Amino acid sequence: MFRKAFRKIHLILGLISGLILIVIAGSGAVLSFEKEIMNSINKDIYTVPLSNKEKIPIIKLLEGFKKKKPNLEIRAISFSNIKSSSLYFKTIKRDGDKKQVSKYYINPYTGEFLAQEKREDFFRTVERLHRTLLFNDIGKHLVGFSVLSLLILTFSGVVMSFPRLKKRFFKSLTFSFKSKGQHFLKSSHSSFAMWLMPFYLFAALSGLNWSYSWYSNAFYKIMGVEKVQRITNKSIKLQKNSKLDEVGRAIAIFESEVRNKYIYSLVKLPANGTVYSFIYLDENAKHRRERNKLVLDIKTKKILKHERFEKKPLNEQIMISMLTLHTGEYFGIFGQVILFISSLLLPFLVITGFLIYARKKRK
Repeated sequence: MFRKAFRKIHLILGLISGLILIVIAGSGAVLSFEKEIMNSINKDIYTVPLSNKEKIPIIKLLEGFKKKKPNLEIRAISFSNIKSSSLYFKTIKRDGDKKQVSKYYINPYTGEFLAQEKREDFFRTVERLHRTLLFNDIGKHLVGFSVLSLLILTFSGVVMSFPRLKKRFFKSLTFSFKSKGQHFLKSSHSSFAMWLMPFYLFAALSGLNWSYSWYSNAFYKIMGVEKVQRITNKSIKLQKNSKLDEVGRAIAIFESEVRNKYIYSLVKLPANGTVYSFIYLDENAKHRRERNKLVLDIKTKKILKHERFEKKPLNEQIMISMLTLHTGEYFGIFGQVILFISSLLLPFLVITGFLIYARKKRK
């Protein structure tokens, strides 16, 4: 009786959320290797030919950019100490209440503008599909419901299979291609589900952070980490040379403090005041979320804050790394491949589940 109720729940949730889960899994598989794909197709934009010349100081590049694009507001500057790396200015163009955000990649040796980044819009669309099904708030709730359904489907599947697992655990992890019809569908569906269950639980439990604020708040509380509220900074319109000099001095202080032991840095320019924030990755960073933060006041030339990822407690490191945990990047290429394969196989479970139901209904 107990398992019969779970079988009914498993069936209903599978029928309701199955197609949405296929979309979530498919888009998630595409996003798993976004960084690698973007690096491959934008190689000529992200990297530049090595030169015997010194890199042009960023202040000079800013002056040149201001002359060519006087109506653009600069929100941030990204630069690197890697010799072959380009840099970019993140800008905003305002038209009434509308604003257009763009990145301008520049060769740091020549000051020339490079081509526009390719496929960025495609991946942002896939990301929206993954998170909201392209329907904003309604889609966000549908995704959240489907991910919760996946957790219940996983649990109910274990309950339904428990007698067989108890008697023949290892055999329940395999199936035979010689099996036919309903037996093949059930055995393959069950065995794949058992192998993939840990990865779906991991992806679902981490992914719910972006679906429900109550879940995210609870997760932060359980981990003992204070949730930082995002504050959108206004950008500045670089018109005065004094402001340009200020940016140059801020970058010089940053590079002196970190001693060039970084591979990537993003400086956010203040709309008002003299406080600059730098987000940077160490040269030995294992993933893109191992970010360090340095805040300085250019007026007093003092470092107000210097937060190092490696010095944070483990619970804070985990929460900061939640996105890379979700994609598997936290565990290196092995983790990415495992999550990628798991995502690709979820449609198989949905389809075999539908077929099991359809064949049973025909009898």
